[in-house]
Amino acid sequence: MEPLKLSDFIINIDTIHGMDLARMLAIPEYFTDEEILFVKKTSAQTDKLGKLVFIHDSFGDNMIPFLSTKFDRVINFGHQYDLNKVIDEKPDVVVHLIAERLLEQSYTMAQ
Repeated sequence: MEPLKLSDFIINIDTIHGMDLARMLAIPEYFTDEEILFVKKTSAQTDKLGKLVFIHDSFGDNMIPFLSTKFDRVINFGHQYDLNKVIDEKPDVVVHLIAERLLEQSYTMAQ
């Protein structure tokens, strides 16, 4: 499978108020971040890898457009998920992306 090239995307850059860390400190208005969005051009063709279950926190939200170009179907679960629902989906691939500070909480919920 060939990776997509940068030219296969339209790139949008927006300035937004501070994100995760700034919000945790309750001061997002004092910080700005750049949000870079890659929008796949419709002409870019890829081979698909089957069904993906993507378990993620808010960091993973921006990865969904990329994953959607590589998989026939992407099923999203938040970091607090029901393991039986993941198993019921019978995915070809499972990706679990989570901030380290949420790892223990996620592991506890999955048991």
